[in-house]
Order: sequence, then C-alpha cells, then structure tokens
Amino acid sequence: RCDYFYDGYAVYANNSTIKENYIEATSYNYSDPGSSSYSSSIKSNGSISSRSTIDSNIVVVNNYANGIRASYADITNNTIKNYSNGWALITNGNCTINNNIIKDISNGVYATSSPSNILTNNRISVSNTGVYITTNSSVKAKYNLIKTQSGRGIHVENQSGQEFTNN
Repeated sequence: RCDYFYDGYAVYANNSTIKENYIEATSYNYSDPGSSSYSSSIKSNGSISSRSTIDSNIVVVNNYANGIRASYADITNNTIKNYSNGWALITNGNCTINNNIIKDISNGVYATSSPSNILTNNRISVSNTGVYITTNSSVKAKYNLIKTQSGRGIHVENQSGQEFTNN
C-alpha cells in the first residue's frame, strides 16, 4: 500500500519486468497527466534495446492515483481498478497494451506526444474518457471493448495519427 501527496510511485523500475504484484495506491493531489511529474502506481520506461514488461498485476487506485505510466513497454494481463479521478494507463510512447482490464475508474488510456502504441483486446469501462490521444501521438487500436458512462469512448485531437478497427 502506498499513499502519496505529490509525486510518488509504488513501483518505479526502468528496463524491468514487473509481474504478479498487488499494488494499492492513494494520491491526494491532482496534476496534469501530460506533465513529467505526474505520479503513478507503476512507472517503467524501457528503451528500444531493453523493453519493460508489466504483466499480470492488480493495481487498485484511489482518489487521484493513476495506474501505470510507461514507455517502450509491453503491458499485458493487468487489472487496474477502483475509484480514482486519475488515469488507468499513461503511455509516453512505444507501448504494446494487450488484454488488460480497466474498470471503475474515471479515465482509461492517455497518450500525448506518444508515438507507436498498439492497443489490442482490452476491456475498458470508465466513468469519463476511455482512450484519449493527443499531440502528435500514434495509436493502433483493435478489438477493444470500451464503455463509458458520460464521456467519449475514444477522443483524438491535435495532429495525432491512428488506426481504429473493431472497437
């Protein structure tokens, strides 16, 4: 369990494998998800030659806590849930996001200035925005189930390239 008031991470491990963990995090401070100081329960940045793997974790987020923030990562089979006004997953680029469950959270996947992301076979059930793609981002989204209570399933703006099939 991790509680933080400003910047904080329950797990911060670059070029790593983060697998089969139960993480519960609470944040008491909201900040813009595009900012570099944005807190997340798991943060992992890989590289072209050494990708991070984030697999089969259960992430429970509260208040303004966020789930996973990553780049150059394979993010698979995770469950991100609970009552948070944050984002389940923030990608900074080059992420493969497969077979994840995102539920009972305000927002799903956030990509800004984020090239080469693949989003496949995820179940996203949120109260606000399912997938938000902005500012020179690229996302290929296929076979995702996206449900929202009051917002947009997929929001795309500001010079973002994308391909959406069977969502």
